[in-house]
Amino acid sequence: MIYTISALLLFLIYILLLLAALSTRLFQKNYTAPPVQTPLPSCAVIIPCKGFSEDLERNLSAFCHLSHPNYTLLFVVEDAHDPAAEVIRTVCATTQKGTLIVAGRTKTSCQKNHNLRAGVAHAKDVDILLFADADIQPSPHWLESMIAPLSTTDVTAVTGFRWLYSRTNTLGSSAHAFQNYCIFIAFSLSSRLWNGGLWGGSTAISRQDYDELGVDDLWSHTGVDDLSLSQHIRRHKRKSVLAYSCLTETDKTIRSYTKSISWYIRQVQYLKFYQRRDWYGAIAMAVIHQASIILSVSTLLIAPHLFHGWAGIVALLLTGGPMIVALPFFTLGKSGSPWFFIATAPISFFSVTWALLYSCTSNTIRWSGYAYQMDSKGTVQKITDVKGASS
Repeated sequence: MIYTISALLLFLIYILLLLAALSTRLFQKNYTAPPVQTPLPSCAVIIPCKGFSEDLERNLSAFCHLSHPNYTLLFVVEDAHDPAAEVIRTVCATTQKGTLIVAGRTKTSCQKNHNLRAGVAHAKDVDILLFADADIQPSPHWLESMIAPLSTTDVTAVTGFRWLYSRTNTLGSSAHAFQNYCIFIAFSLSSRLWNGGLWGGSTAISRQDYDELGVDDLWSHTGVDDLSLSQHIRRHKRKSVLAYSCLTETDKTIRSYTKSISWYIRQVQYLKFYQRRDWYGAIAMAVIHQASIILSVSTLLIAPHLFHGWAGIVALLLTGGPMIVALPFFTLGKSGSPWFFIATAPISFFSVTWALLYSCTSNTIRWSGYAYQMDSKGTVQKITDVKGASS
């Protein structure tokens, strides 16, 4: 009986994930952005930066060549000696739109929130605030596509998303792309059905709504920008939308399998603190999947003859299910080797459910050189320096 129940629950999980992925493709295909309001609104694009990467100058330069005629760029670093600061100075020397801002070290929130608030404080007399990560390379029409839905009166915030794909056949890269794929389809469905989900790498909100909702105060004590704002918007019965035309594609994946798991642990920790109901549902999925693995391995070691029945079906689902769930990946954006991605999908899916279970064990978020001790409401209680914290 236990094998039958396990097989049926696994089958249900994979069917739901597959339907979510196919629905995401349908939403993406049918998405049409409304026209940009006239007169064209003034915008401030705020980009927090930390550290150096080989793509940093190219990414930041792309923000200087957006087609929207009325915007400014505010690049924010924690410290004037941050390696990113020199790159920003080089980029700012080529345009009159860019300004470097030094925010200083945070005391009450995550560093990114602190940087964003410093950027907003310098954004004078603008209609719309946009927040973007430095690891994306926007298209020329990115800004216009981001702000277009704000022209409708019922939309408070607009978000894009980052599409990760792997050009290298490494387990870490494949797992990272798969993890991001799972986030995207969950994010898409949540945005469509439950008005949930913002991605901090591309978010737009009017300055008026930012002030009316008290976002500055919210970000002064929370551990992340996007999901805390998403929770806040939902509580105020406002609406956010996902602009499918604002997916930014990149092949800059994490190549280490263990580091990709650490990255995913942090993502689901944010879910734990700011969208608890969604986290509970994900935990239930993880428990079923991990318990089924334990059941299959135990049966193989103790009673291998049972694999001729339902136990074998459970093992087959654990292997084949994630491979089937992975198939819509290739319809949503760029991709690398399909065979390697599909072949490693069971191991990648294991990393997803393992990270979910691990998130139950800790209230400390490690991110970009800091460890943030959180309370159950998502408020930062303590900040400590941590070498090697994931970026």
